[in-house]
Amino acid sequence: MLWLPGPQCARAERRRRIDPFRRRGRGLPLPDYNGWFDAKTVADLYEGHLGSMNKRAAGHRLTLLGRLHEEIRVCTACRLHRTRTHAVPGEGGPSSRLMLIGEAPGANEDLQGKPFIGRAGQFLDALLAASGLVRSHIYITSAVKCRPPNNRTPKDDEMATCRSLWLERQIELVDPDLIVIMGKAPLRQLFGDKMQTRLSDLHGQIRLREGRRYLLTYHPAAAMRFPVARRAIQEDFAKIAGLLAKPARL
Repeated sequence: MLWLPGPQCARAERRRRIDPFRRRGRGLPLPDYNGWFDAKTVADLYEGHLGSMNKRAAGHRLTLLGRLHEEIRVCTACRLHRTRTHAVPGEGGPSSRLMLIGEAPGANEDLQGKPFIGRAGQFLDALLAASGLVRSHIYITSAVKCRPPNNRTPKDDEMATCRSLWLERQIELVDPDLIVIMGKAPLRQLFGDKMQTRLSDLHGQIRLREGRRYLLTYHPAAAMRFPVARRAIQEDFAKIAGLLAKPARL
């Protein structure tokens, strides 16, 4: 009988490709990641959710993610770089089991180069706390890494550029068990025109893409404005802990 590798093998191969030291019992020297991540994130990575993972292998993955962030910060691949103050790569560790993808940086994020630090970020923090989730254990990024002028919706070509250059690489490197899509922009970016249905009909659903699980929900900014969206995103985030407790179906 001809044996063909299944999705589980594909996932394992992705991990080996990203982290060549996995399961080998050896690794690279720990990197100097000063300036890439805040001290709390680094401490949580090594003392918390990385658990028993080989620290040298973890350092190698952290190095790769840090280099990716540096590339994003100087990106000039689309028109959005012309009006930005800072690109916003994202934040979180390379072994986070949960990834959140928003739409685009806002004014506060553009000024400081960090994701979700304005009013929507405060709402997200409260939402995570109510759901029993710890922000420092989550990788957070957005569909595009630079603020669109006047907070307009990202254009399709801008999202296509960010997806191919950055977002797909972030997803592959972090390799989370669950990805939460927050808003219409990342939904269209990753699933295309086949997701033209209203978000009110899609929220709370799990969709599969390339062997990964995606939970669809509203953007925190929309939830702040509309009570229906607020109730929906609260219901959706309440599912996350249960979904992470289950093995990823690949």
